[in-house]
Amino acid sequence: MAYTKNEQGQSTTFVTQPEAVPVPWGLAALGVLPVVIFLFISIPAAFVFAAIFAALVWARMKVGPAARKHRLPSTFSVSSDGVSIEGRSIRQKDIHRAIIRNHVLSGDNPSDVITLHHGLGAMHAAASGAAKAKFKGQLADISYRVDVEAGGVPYTLAGGLNESTAFAILSDVSGILGLQHA
Repeated sequence: MAYTKNEQGQSTTFVTQPEAVPVPWGLAALGVLPVVIFLFISIPAAFVFAAIFAALVWARMKVGPAARKHRLPSTFSVSSDGVSIEGRSIRQKDIHRAIIRNHVLSGDNPSDVITLHHGLGAMHAAASGAAKAKFKGQLADISYRVDVEAGGVPYTLAGGLNESTAFAILSDVSGILGLQHA
């Protein structure tokens, strides 16, 4: 989503809306393998299991911690004197840098754990891993955020952005604050 900015006197107000999280269809489709297994046991149980599995996968990936992290609408103001966000003012002289981060690509995602499987579980794990990697790539594309750092503390200005939007906001904010790009 492109952001909007509105210049009001000496200050510029930015309004951002995070990108929509993609639906992890590949992971939800992995419910098919357990369904096939359960079909040999009980047809009603297979459908119940598939519905529960698909709902759990969707909930975890669509609204889970990685999908929600840094993904809120944001309104903040920037002037040559500093940044104002959520009632907090950060003085320009206290800001060390403005930076773009991506929490999905940074490796701080605890779900990136390697597990070993054998037999039928290994085939399901391989398919699950491939589907998860695809979803992670889709999520990473829209998980950029723009932070300013002051006193060694990062303050997120906007998150849930695509790379182009994040760079545009970084450029605008840095220009207003008079920060040099490294």
